Amino acid sequence: MADQVLTAKLRADVLKATKTVRLVGMSGDHGWRSFFTDIPVKTASDLKGVKVRTIESPITMELARALGANPTPIPWQELYTSFATGIVHGTKNSLSDIVDMSFTDFLKFGVLDRHTYIIFFWWMNDPWIKSLPKDLQKVVFDGYYAMTTTCNGLIDSLMLPKYAKWEKIGGKLHIPTEAEHATFLPGQKAVADWYVKNHGAEYYELIKAAVARAEKTIAEEDTAALK
Repeated sequence: MADQVLTAKLRADVLKATKTVRLVGMSGDHGWRSFFTDIPVKTASDLKGVKVRTIESPITMELARALGANPTPIPWQELYTSFATGIVHGTKNSLSDIVDMSFTDFLKFGVLDRHTYIIFFWWMNDPWIKSLPKDLQKVVFDGYYAMTTTCNGLIDSLMLPKYAKWEKIGGKLHIPTEAEHATFLPGQKAVADWYVKNHGAEYYELIKAAVARAEKTIAEEDTAALK
């Protein structure tokens, strides 16, 4: 479930800037991005010098560079042939992308560092929703709430057959230990530093506060369940 404070701020800012676009929800899309390569990777040091495909986005390139990889922007439609010809030897995508696009023909190793969560934003025309009677506005918003809640849980269940297919073709997934996962954290810092430098700290601080609230809620629920 999206954090209400963060969602309200983003909704207000986008609506103020566009006058017509209202954010009505956020949900999971393709799940977590991790690194998939043609060599075994357990820690960030294993990525040193590896040419990793990224999208043409400075923030994603900063993450890969901070971990020692060689970020190489390649359009999605050219990625399969780039693996085939050895232009790149890895990518940062979800397992669903790897399996569905047959990148498994070249990539047999994955490390579930889960460095990026893919979020889907649901938008609506603000004048249209305001043109509806109040009771119908509530129906629409309730529908979007139900849909985003369903989507957040659905992605995990949809990933199960992807894991099965990955295993069937001989793919190897490494789940990092706490110490191994810590080696990937410099990528997070690089992303945060780049964002704050270019866009200010306001949203970064909002996200950190949202994460803290979520962790507190989870801890409280765990404690209550174990009583």
